[in-house]
Amino acid sequence: MVEEISGDVACSALYIPPRLSPQGHDVYPQLLRAAVSTGNEQSLAAKLRDKGLMKSSEMRRTKIGVAKTPLPKNAVEELAETEFNRFYVRAMCRIAAEMGAGQVEIYRAQDVADVTPGVELGIGRRVDAARLLADLRNSVDLDAALGLSSGKHAGLSVMPVAAAPAPSVAAHVEAV
Repeated sequence: MVEEISGDVACSALYIPPRLSPQGHDVYPQLLRAAVSTGNEQSLAAKLRDKGLMKSSEMRRTKIGVAKTPLPKNAVEELAETEFNRFYVRAMCRIAAEMGAGQVEIYRAQDVADVTPGVELGIGRRVDAARLLADLRNSVDLDAALGLSSGKHAGLSVMPVAAAPAPSVAAHVEAV
């Protein structure tokens, strides 16, 4: 995860969430790197909240046009969970490649209320790890990269699929 973040930082490709304040923009790379090194998504959310690094409002489309609205109460947690998971998925894709598996399997990592229709259909599906890694290096939308309908936080992640062991010589001889 740290290597993926460092790679994004090195090529100025790290996604900086628009809900961060200007100060949040400045320290986000270090906070994200620290969270994946010695913490988790909760510690990232706590740092963002405690240091006041999120904006208090944003511009949103409404029925009557565009209006300034307060951020949702769970905005900090959602941002931390989403970004932490995105780098976790990238790391799992790299591990799958190192294992020789070539695939990762989608699983429910977190219970989520009001899941977008169609997301449940992705659970258990296997996807090409190299393709998913490339997609996530170019996009921040995990659901789209998984080929699922985007929308609300889906609570999905991936795990490497163990490569099938090569048949042993003894098994081959027995079969003959």
